[in-house]
Amino acid sequence: MGKIILKNIELFGFHGPIPEEKKIGCKYTVNLEIDLDLQTASIKDDLNQTVNYVILFQIIKEEMKIRSNLIETVAKRIIKKIQKIKKIKHIKIRLCKINPPICGVIKKFCVELNE
Repeated sequence: MGKIILKNIELFGFHGPIPEEKKIGCKYTVNLEIDLDLQTASIKDDLNQTVNYVILFQIIKEEMKIRSNLIETVAKRIIKKIQKIKKIKHIKIRLCKINPPICGVIKKFCVELNE
């Protein structure tokens, strides 16, 4: 087994129930870990035996463009798309909203899903 890890992907989105979030948007970070068998890929040096991290990035980027009230919903959509890739055994995603517009100081708010 092995992992492919994408760390600190920075994207912009318009997620949240607050009207300002829908208009102004926020910066988000995404961390993704996928578990899969990397034995053959590591021996054969063959991209077809693994999962191309560029495809993973594209899935995240596309799903972040679709507005939602909850970042939980966005994270779940990303997982569902990635689960269509047959080689993957487990997915862990952490999606964080940077400087959420609330009455108080909070650097980020995160959700984490595992499937």
